[in-house]
Amino acid sequence: MNRMSKWIQERKAYSNPMFGAMLIMSGMIFPVFHTAAAIVEPVQPMAQTAEQVVDALNAVQAGATVDQAFGIQPVKIRDWGSEQVAIYETLFGAPYDYDDAIYVLDDETTILDEQSSVNGGLVTGIAFTIHYSLLTQYDYVNDAQLPDTEISLMLAADISILPFIGTIDAISGSANITGIVVQATRPDGGRNRMVIVLGKASQLTIDNLDNYYFNQIASVPQPTGELSDCEEAFADANAAYSLCSALAINDFNTCMDNVGSVYKWAVVGCGVLGIFTYIFTSAAGPAAVGAALKVGGACVVAATAAAAGASEVCENIYNGDVNACTIARGAARDAARAEFGADCPDIAE
Repeated sequence: MNRMSKWIQERKAYSNPMFGAMLIMSGMIFPVFHTAAAIVEPVQPMAQTAEQVVDALNAVQAGATVDQAFGIQPVKIRDWGSEQVAIYETLFGAPYDYDDAIYVLDDETTILDEQSSVNGGLVTGIAFTIHYSLLTQYDYVNDAQLPDTEISLMLAADISILPFIGTIDAISGSANITGIVVQATRPDGGRNRMVIVLGKASQLTIDNLDNYYFNQIASVPQPTGELSDCEEAFADANAAYSLCSALAINDFNTCMDNVGSVYKWAVVGCGVLGIFTYIFTSAAGPAAVGAALKVGGACVVAATAAAAGASEVCENIYNGDVNACTIARGAARDAARAEFGADCPDIAE
């Protein structure tokens, strides 16, 4: 029996989803991750439309409380929960199963795996493959806000936290996702390797990333500033575009680093110092880690949704930067055509 079925059976008298919304109209208590996520205004309104109610029910199925799913929240918990269900059902062609939706990697992921594919499976053994279009590593050692005791615990467990954007493929389909790989050493010396799926990534983000890496060269040429003829003008426009794209990807990496920080701090906020390390070093293995995260309940859900919201912001900024680079290159080419006329090629690449 999945979590939604259990939830409905326990609440048969209140099966109308709008009843849940009515219960929480009197007020909300925001979870402790609020400060870590640096969000000062609620961004999730109360569920009122039919679509919002469906999303809220999906969020409850994915682990959110009724309050979180139906009520006003500082992060988009409804969107997060609905995407968890949609990703799982797209990949595995089966109704979402709260207890089985624990994603485990077969082998260690390192920063060198960017633009590569890795294998893994659900705790039930159903396989998946992830291609990392972007992969970065959260540097918790140099996070000025973390106390030395916390850093020492994480270092002792050789914890790595790698936010990513990529595509996951499984038996029934594929999905573009944002996520965080968390890896930690158990007391027996083995490694727990988990994929925390944050939510969906846009196809535009994947295309922009793949295009950047496909066209990447060893060194970014600098614009000469000498527009002596059309050929030189176009070369300068291309060089400026390459430099602009490199800056955009650097900013994107920094932004995604912060997603790791948001998730780490949010989970820490769910309990005493060291709870993050305690959860991910579970001696019973990845399935127990997933179960522990689920036991964390509303706070861990809020933490994951906060990180998902942060990654969405990173995507929007990056795609906006890439668009600005493209517009600037087009303007430079148009200026060259206006100046040199027929000598300029009519190209759009």
